[in-house]
Amino acid sequence: MNTDVRQFISEQSRLKLYLIMAFASLILLFHCIGQIKPVIVEPTDLFGLASQLTLSYWVGLCVILLCSIFAFLDREHRSDALFIFLLVVIGLFLFGIAIFSEECPRDYGNYYPSAEALNVIQSHHVNVSEIIPMYNSWPATQLMGASVLEVTGIDLYEFIRYFPLFWVFCFICITYSIGKRLKLPSNLPFLLSLFILSSYWLMWYRYDPPSIAVLLYLLCFMLLIRLGNTTAELILVILTFSGLIITHSITSLAILLPLVSLSIYRKQLKLIPLFIILFLSWYMFLAMGMFEKGVSDWWSAPWRQMFLMTQQVEKIGAIATPQRMISRYSMLAYLGLYGVAVIAALVFLRINKVKLAENKYIMPCIFWAGGVIGLSIAVPSGGAFTTDVLHRIYLYGLIPAACIILLGLRNRKLLVTLAILFIALHLPAHYGPEAAYGQVPTTELRGAEFFALRVKPKEPYFYNGSDITKLVYYYDPKLVSIPLYSPEQSFISPNKVDTEIMKKVTYILNGKLGTNRMIWAYGHDPLEEWLNTEAGAEFAPIYDNVDYQIYINNRIQ
Repeated sequence: MNTDVRQFISEQSRLKLYLIMAFASLILLFHCIGQIKPVIVEPTDLFGLASQLTLSYWVGLCVILLCSIFAFLDREHRSDALFIFLLVVIGLFLFGIAIFSEECPRDYGNYYPSAEALNVIQSHHVNVSEIIPMYNSWPATQLMGASVLEVTGIDLYEFIRYFPLFWVFCFICITYSIGKRLKLPSNLPFLLSLFILSSYWLMWYRYDPPSIAVLLYLLCFMLLIRLGNTTAELILVILTFSGLIITHSITSLAILLPLVSLSIYRKQLKLIPLFIILFLSWYMFLAMGMFEKGVSDWWSAPWRQMFLMTQQVEKIGAIATPQRMISRYSMLAYLGLYGVAVIAALVFLRINKVKLAENKYIMPCIFWAGGVIGLSIAVPSGGAFTTDVLHRIYLYGLIPAACIILLGLRNRKLLVTLAILFIALHLPAHYGPEAAYGQVPTTELRGAEFFALRVKPKEPYFYNGSDITKLVYYYDPKLVSIPLYSPEQSFISPNKVDTEIMKKVTYILNGKLGTNRMIWAYGHDPLEEWLNTEAGAEFAPIYDNVDYQIYINNRIQ
């Protein structure tokens, strides 16, 4: 803030001004939510949910951004409480808009395996019968959820609806603490948290193992990036990593690989055997499944995995609809911005003759990032899962990349510009695919409930939307064992359905989510067109709530 302005406005008055601006922006946010609730995003909305937002949202977002910029540039004001409050308000703008404006808990990944928590309460034990890849093999999330539901008496539906708000608050506190622990100068811890928060366009902030694992991952990073020699710190690291192991396997591997890389750099190898023993000891009961998967997929051709990932990146450009193109290129823009900013930070240090080895935090961040990249050959890929691996590398690499940028760059105006770009890209990247991946209409839940509890299928079925079957599992988790066919298996191309596969199924489920997903991806729904053919006419409707239909195979009937 300009010195002349500070002469006329006292520090206490500036604090009041920041708070007034923050609360004014919140009023505008909830005014927007009241105007659009309940919102239904259609595939034709060019920017997804962002297309539905009213003027009050955009004015409120501008107000909170201006408030944040003024507070960040105000070198005399360094209140951690104020900065965390501003981050929470920004978090509500970026993540809360859909939570409050959509009619049901968002994202079908929220609904299962969360329902396993109810199974734990009812059966009084954790089901670990599935070896790979069901999440009931990672009991920490189910135990935590069951404990919360049992103690508080809160309904699971409400719990999964508002859990993202709790997650965002924890995320902000941990990332801000990382900045403080790295002793970033002035108000840079605020910017570090803002960078990571606004760059987080993935859906992993719902109630499920990957989302909870992200928080544990951040805690491990905070402890390991500046690990002292105290016994208390070491015990805390071991407990956090142990909790991560029983929460999510890939995330614990994403800690193990950077730990190895970091320990080699620091010439402190004592933690490596301990962490490997902890990792392997838990997975002994998965040993046969892991070994079989490893021999066939993981280590047989690591360079092939890298090649498949490269192919997948190239395919990202092959998009049929403008809505999908805007969303995907907004996501990819983050990679470009972070790549350029990290290189610029390292070049800046070199120009100013600062040796990397002399900066005790940048080199650990670089080695940590190198360990994260190792996931590309340590995790199986191929098909849709390749994209998932790429997403995880981006997610786990986000924190060291942001740290390198803020440790290397000192131009505050450049950093503010970068933060604004991240926030601007967040809306199309996060909410662009909302019609296909985010929202869950009530009609979809009612149709899934009817199929799970009234039809009670025992025969193979087809669901036009693969992972959307989690809504069916939400009502009856036992149905995970029923054979399921998805578009990935049944569509020969975006314009042709494999009739031979469809003859094997007894039921076809076609809801609004599945239809929207196909329209968003291909511009049309191949299943709806196939149902109007002679082969498709063999399936007769047994349920229809306008946006959700269930068909039965007349041959089998």
